[in-house]
Amino acid sequence: MSIFRRICAITVGLVFLTSGLLKVMDPVGTGLIVTEYFRLVGLGISLGLAKAFGAVLSMTELSLAAMLITGTFRRIAAFGSLILTGCFTIVTALMLIFNPSMDCGCFGEAIHLSHAESFFKNIVLLLMLTAAFSGKAPEKPGARKYVSFALAEAGFIFALASCLASLPPIDFTDFAPGNELMASANDQYELEDGTFVGYVYEKNGQRGTFPEDHLPDDSWTFIRRDTVARSSMDTHADTPVLSFSNAEGEYLDDLAVYGRVLVISVYDSAKADAAAIADLAKRAAAIGFTPLVLSSGGCETLRESIDSPLVSEVYFSDYKTLITLNRKNGGATVIIDGEIIQKFPSAAKAKDKYLKRAFNRDPMDTTIRAVTRPRIRAQAFLLYTLAILFFV
Repeated sequence: MSIFRRICAITVGLVFLTSGLLKVMDPVGTGLIVTEYFRLVGLGISLGLAKAFGAVLSMTELSLAAMLITGTFRRIAAFGSLILTGCFTIVTALMLIFNPSMDCGCFGEAIHLSHAESFFKNIVLLLMLTAAFSGKAPEKPGARKYVSFALAEAGFIFALASCLASLPPIDFTDFAPGNELMASANDQYELEDGTFVGYVYEKNGQRGTFPEDHLPDDSWTFIRRDTVARSSMDTHADTPVLSFSNAEGEYLDDLAVYGRVLVISVYDSAKADAAAIADLAKRAAAIGFTPLVLSSGGCETLRESIDSPLVSEVYFSDYKTLITLNRKNGGATVIIDGEIIQKFPSAAKAKDKYLKRAFNRDPMDTTIRAVTRPRIRAQAFLLYTLAILFFV
């Protein structure tokens, strides 16, 4: 029974560890999940406060995970994990009953569970925790286990600080590097009955509908000419569309899917660094990119603040799209022929040498470099954490 109780504690600890690390890797995404929960009960909360709340929640999960796996601070681990899991169970039970159109966010953007799956997962965790802390208490762990706990905690704090200052090391969003964008319909092609004339092409198993004056290159295969509704001009649900419009409301998504483009996304124009955006647009244009500035509001004011002939207009896109495209306000995203190649958290990080490399090198090579290095660092950190918790 003692071995069974330890297995239960370690299993719950590993679930907490996975959940906490996935949230820590994406503080902004975690903040968005917190914001959705507050909105669900009719309360508003700023993204900054939501990120702070999410960071505290993530660190709580990670601390409890370290206690459960190492066997240290048994009483704190018992009360803390039971209370936390009990709260999660109540929340997921309410979501199961009322069925809101949102994900529980248990594992960030990486794993999406239905409301029923989230609820029954928490029920199982509660049962395992009850088994883990019932019966006679085991012997106190040795001093080295407390050292193991301390080292793991230091690693968690370092990981949180690193992820707050940069982009997520692993991007689980629809706009992850390597994904291909499609353009949605443009208002200028609308017919009297509200439909559009489009040309359907196929490439690598994906189909897209394009307007007549922006047909794709020869690598695409023509399928047919269609008259379709606006919703049909987008490709299937698995293909992301970076939708934005000008001041007249004309959709110009096609500007981002042809040629070499650097998209500077501003989801909070009040906190945008106009001088840095102007400098980045100038440097990108000198290399050969077409700079595009997208904002979720205050487009004209932001354009005047940027005060650069290279930014003739700031285009409008919705908040959720921009914060999904790039987690950092004022972050830059390299897009070549519709494929997302690389992301930068700020204008300062988008140095000329990196932009030139992205412009001149094979896009696949650049994407692999941009994705592989942070992923390897994340995997190395996970291995370090597991080694510390289990073998020290």
